[in-house]
Amino acid sequence: MDAERAPRLIQVNVTAWNIRPTVTVSGTSAAPPQARQEDNAMSSTTDKIKGAANEALGKAKQGVGDVTGNDKLKAEGAAQELKGKAQGTVGDAKSAVKSATDKL
Repeated sequence: MDAERAPRLIQVNVTAWNIRPTVTVSGTSAAPPQARQEDNAMSSTTDKIKGAANEALGKAKQGVGDVTGNDKLKAEGAAQELKGKAQGTVGDAKSAVKSATDKL
């Protein structure tokens, strides 16, 4: 088989499209139970921890990029650091909302 006609593996992330997989057995259809919204959402603490980890990794990547002269690694580090800061901000916002609703 030549390279142009070789079978290709296509991987699709169905969760990105919010598609629930369905299994059909003997003419019946059974879909898995819908996950609760709380199960999919990260807590404010998780957001803050992941944010701090991404910031630290981003700074480390930038440092390695500086030492090695790798501009691509420096850019990836800067992007990851910004992602971490955003995650931390989301965690802070979730904490503020939770504490405000707890006071009600």
